[in-house]
Amino acid sequence: MKTAFIVYPWDYSRIAAPWTIGNNLTDFFHKNGWPVKNFDWRDTLEIFPHSEDDIILGHPHNNDNMIFNKSYLNFKHRYAIMPFNNSEPGLYSRIAKNCDKFFGICGKPWHDKLHKISNAVRLDIAIDHDKFPRIKKDFNPPGRRKAIYIGCGLPCKNPEFLGQIAQRVELTHVGHDTIRGANNIGYVQDIRSIFSFIAEHDFVIAASRYDANPTYVLECMSLGLIPICNEESGYPREDCIRILLDDIKIFEITMRQMQMRDDLKKLQDYFCMKAKFYTWERFNSTIEQNVMSVN
Repeated sequence: MKTAFIVYPWDYSRIAAPWTIGNNLTDFFHKNGWPVKNFDWRDTLEIFPHSEDDIILGHPHNNDNMIFNKSYLNFKHRYAIMPFNNSEPGLYSRIAKNCDKFFGICGKPWHDKLHKISNAVRLDIAIDHDKFPRIKKDFNPPGRRKAIYIGCGLPCKNPEFLGQIAQRVELTHVGHDTIRGANNIGYVQDIRSIFSFIAEHDFVIAASRYDANPTYVLECMSLGLIPICNEESGYPREDCIRILLDDIKIFEITMRQMQMRDDLKKLQDYFCMKAKFYTWERFNSTIEQNVMSVN
């Protein structure tokens, strides 16, 4: 019997990525009758197939001493899967050329760069929509509307620009590190514990230098917030209010408009609908077409 060796973070107590990706892949293969062996992508052991029909599906690492990099060439059927944002082109191409498929988890803005890899397949990220109900009922008054950013302060997340944003709108930061000028509340392991707090905000901000398509944007959209994102954050123009990378003037103009708009309920309806496009059914269908149909 074929076995799927899945190298990805997984933890059924978590409702956010990356764990939900590993959880979903595990459930998907189980439902299709495959035994599954799970490994974290930061493990350092080397693994081997039980038979030549087994597959490895996993997250490469920029350290070749990690499990996927050590093990994938031991398998006849091998698939890489990871967020893609063009930040590590050497890693992507080196791993991809030795795999059956390279699954890049990313939004439409990264499509052209991803498909410079000949065997690449784009996967939209997904969320469990039933775990992120639309709980935001009302918006703050004009001129007093608030924004939230959920994530770390790594350079790719553009913390300097987020600090400029915090000077133009009341900004809450949930996550490791600090954003200058923001209300930094620290890392929260279970985001469900602050759903009501998140719903006190009106906008969710993504202003990254490069990001695949972070799930916190979808999660907040589903809760009822309005997404304000730049293209480099991985979300297409139709899925957010668009700002431009490092352009604080455009942000100021956009935020002045958003502070005064009287149609936020209609926008909320629209973006809640757009969030529902990102489902595990679509994600799994792509895996099925490219793995199940050839194995």
